[in-house]
Amino acid sequence: MKLPLLLVLCVLILGGCATSESPSTSTASSPAEQQTASWLFGEWTEDFGLAGAGSTTFNADGTYTGRFYSTKGDTKPEATFAGRWRLEGQTLIYELTECSDPEFLKANALTKDTILKVESDRFTYEDGNKNPSVMKRAKPGPRETF
Repeated sequence: MKLPLLLVLCVLILGGCATSESPSTSTASSPAEQQTASWLFGEWTEDFGLAGAGSTTFNADGTYTGRFYSTKGDTKPEATFAGRWRLEGQTLIYELTECSDPEFLKANALTKDTILKVESDRFTYEDGNKNPSVMKRAKPGPRETF
């Protein structure tokens, strides 16, 4: 069951630095109206069905961190990973540089995925095997009030 999960997680693992290009959004009608790669900054979650769940945070400096939980609702991740990412047109390119479980994901893996649709709270992508997946923007946690 780790192989399908590996494919999905590889999509989360991005390498390099963010570029000024971005995929078309459902509301953008010309390149001038398209957003920059900054739409991707922040934390995203993904449901892997029976395999578990995960989250990835894309940083403005071109790095990312991620966590995979083998069971939804787990408080301790089965694996953590990090790397570099960039966006070239509609292609997410990511390179894994470290993983807490080398059997789970191998360092220096380079993956390219195609962004199919971008919405305000989610994006749909397709991996190299043409498998579609959806990542949802993580909801911010409750803030403390003083």
